[in-house]
Amino acid sequence: MEKEKFNYKSKINYDDFVQYAKLNKNIKYGNFVKFELILFVLLVFQVLLNHNYSTSYISLLVFLLLTLILYIVNKITLNGYITKLYNLLYINEEKYEISFYKKYLIRKSKISNNNIEYSKINKIIETNKNFYIIYKTLYMCLKKDGLSRDEQDFIRKIDIKKYKHKNDNKNINSDKVNIIFKIIFVVNIFFLLSLIYYITGSYSEKFCYPVLIELFIFIIFLVIQVIANKKGYKLNKNIIVSIVGIFLSLVCIILDLSPKDIPIDYNNIYKYEKISLIKLPDKGRFYKGVNYHENSLSNYKYFKSIYYNEYATEIENEIKKSDKWLSTDNISSKLNIKNLNYNSGYYLMYNKSLNKYTNKIDKKQDYEYCIMTYNKDTKYLIILEFKY
Repeated sequence: MEKEKFNYKSKINYDDFVQYAKLNKNIKYGNFVKFELILFVLLVFQVLLNHNYSTSYISLLVFLLLTLILYIVNKITLNGYITKLYNLLYINEEKYEISFYKKYLIRKSKISNNNIEYSKINKIIETNKNFYIIYKTLYMCLKKDGLSRDEQDFIRKIDIKKYKHKNDNKNINSDKVNIIFKIIFVVNIFFLLSLIYYITGSYSEKFCYPVLIELFIFIIFLVIQVIANKKGYKLNKNIIVSIVGIFLSLVCIILDLSPKDIPIDYNNIYKYEKISLIKLPDKGRFYKGVNYHENSLSNYKYFKSIYYNEYATEIENEIKKSDKWLSTDNISSKLNIKNLNYNSGYYLMYNKSLNKYTNKIDKKQDYEYCIMTYNKDTKYLIILEFKY
């Protein structure tokens, strides 16, 4: 039989368990993190489904307010939760004994005997006064003044990857700082999603002010996180997200300052309703494209209409009913014309000179055309007029 390295006898002590529980993030913040994760998922869904920048900001403020409320509730109810947990797990135990061996330990009490391999230990925490060895729902508290220096070194080296030293006095403030940086990380992710939506044109409004605000916030967060990183906080992920955010913010500003589509009265679209052979939705956003010239085209006009929610569904259903609107997969004559998208949708091609619908461009004749395309992914209806 393997020789025992050393033996330690301990009593179950409520105060020791409270200290251990407050060092264990799963106990201290477990419920808070679960509810926070649910809130974050709801926030992400809101950003993905919403097309309004202002509403997204309101959602972020609601998220931060609920986060603060959850944190306060968690702090108020923590002691009661710890007491309940103690009564559930250890109220019937008075003392236990730990025997340490080369590759495992044995914990004995009047309730149970546990043979625990060191590789299966979850965590080893050292504080100023105690060692805490954690295995599943079991915790073992070993007071340092009852251990020799060699025995303390043995415990530290059980598994270097799972060992952690925590200063009793600094731990509470450190946890609070870590929570703040996690909230900053969530805010950064929210801003990244909004910037991606801004770039792809998924928001119904396009203006530069929110992006400038986000750029400023990203820079402030980056400076704070770099300073904190140098002081020992592990914030590499946060820093990377902030840098990406700064880059995307600058991209958005450049795009916003470049020539872009001009919003015009939506009623202008109805002059194309007869050619479209469908009933156009009552609401949408209508834009006139910037001037564009191509050698093979003349009289070029470009319009774009964007539809959301039930109006997008309405126009898709109308298009599907028409036998003149064809799948873009079947277009027979693909031209290299700016703004003409052949992907994921439908198209309608009308020869204005001959007053008939067609599925190809006659490159030998000098005809006027009106082409409409609808993209199911972007919900854009593109209208092009030109003479080829």
